[in-house]
Amino acid sequence: MYKTLLILEVISPLLAALSLVFSNRKVYKRALLLIAQAFGIGSSIAIFAYTSQRTKISLTVGGWDSIYGIEIAADHYTAIMLLLLNTVTTLTVLHSFQKDRESFFYSILMLCHTGLSGMVISNDLFNIYVFLELSSLASYTLVATKGTQESYKAAFEYLIIGTIAATFYLIGTGLIYAVTGHLNIGIITSMSDIVLSSHAGRAGATLVILGIIGKCALFPLHFWLVRCYSSTSTTVAAFLSGVSSKVGLYLLAKFIYTIFGTRVLALSGFPLNMMILLLSTLAIFVCGLQAITTQDIRRTLSYSSISQIGYISLTLSLGSDYSVSVAMLQMLAHAVTKSALFMLAGGSIHHTEKRHKLSPIKNIYLLVATLSLAGVPFTAGFLGKLELLLLVIHTQHYLTLLILVMGSIITAIYSWKIFNMLHNFEVENSVLHHIPMSVLSLINVAIPLTSRFFLKLI
Repeated sequence: MYKTLLILEVISPLLAALSLVFSNRKVYKRALLLIAQAFGIGSSIAIFAYTSQRTKISLTVGGWDSIYGIEIAADHYTAIMLLLLNTVTTLTVLHSFQKDRESFFYSILMLCHTGLSGMVISNDLFNIYVFLELSSLASYTLVATKGTQESYKAAFEYLIIGTIAATFYLIGTGLIYAVTGHLNIGIITSMSDIVLSSHAGRAGATLVILGIIGKCALFPLHFWLVRCYSSTSTTVAAFLSGVSSKVGLYLLAKFIYTIFGTRVLALSGFPLNMMILLLSTLAIFVCGLQAITTQDIRRTLSYSSISQIGYISLTLSLGSDYSVSVAMLQMLAHAVTKSALFMLAGGSIHHTEKRHKLSPIKNIYLLVATLSLAGVPFTAGFLGKLELLLLVIHTQHYLTLLILVMGSIITAIYSWKIFNMLHNFEVENSVLHHIPMSVLSLINVAIPLTSRFFLKLI
């Protein structure tokens, strides 16, 4: 049953995307989307419950042997990503119902969801590339759906960087295939010593990781993300900030810690861990300062997103057995926080002429999100930063500890700025606004309150 649920994580949103083109009726669109997403959340919960006992799921499509066939697989990290992806997508879809959008928009959104889900569950290097391209093409289109000159420019910049990153990944995959003769991740993992002992294998591993870094918008390949998030619609910004870069970071963790092993971080003549650490540090400081100095709320949120991505990639550069668990916790915290802030920012921009103060419940949404962004206790953001701090102390990276302290000061400043920019403006007073905002806020608070249980799960 669980194998069937796993493959339906891709088939369900794909069928929804294809079915949406047949009618533009509001009831049809909403019913189809809600059914598809309800199934997605339900199946991801079932997969999570099964894999939380450290039991893995694997299925080779078509009944072929894994050497020749396309394999999909899931462990507890995969299940967490699927649950995050389905939850954020569902809440984003609900928030988008405040406006009557065309079926085309939702069809592209579901195609992007399909690609991201496929990247998470694929256990085949080339299949990851196929889903990577599917999600990327859908993302470019989503950014451009706002129909403004700025959104078209943003989509084009995203297309250029995305194509370069995907090319790096594809060339790297070809080199690894030339060395091993396989594309199955399980087989390549067992042959990681062979891969890293040859020049072609090391070059392939490096190119694959660099391609994924480009998709994650890690500094200095971040400029497209700023333009995309600030130029597109609120729905698209909330969706992409919540899941797109997180799937890229998940793949980065998977390649470093599962497929190639931490040896890939210290390849001879190319210390990848130092490169990731340096880029992460620059992202934390440079983009953090840009978030403080810019006056546009969307750009402030965009720069702060890149700064927060820097914390996650910094965690992955440490080479510890606990790095993936801490990075997963940070991804969850950032996803629920930034999706909530973009939803609030979209409403505030739409109503800047009213100059009304937020109602108490909306102030709570904003307070929870900004406190989590700053890493204040009793929020998911605090738990993520606390675990990172403990990891840095455990691994004795004392220079990194200094980076965290200085970065936390910058984060606190731009979090306060975001709160000040948003709290004076009214947003949509609709149940379709309150439901996603309430759920995101509850998740943000529930994670630290159940920290003992939650940390055992990851």
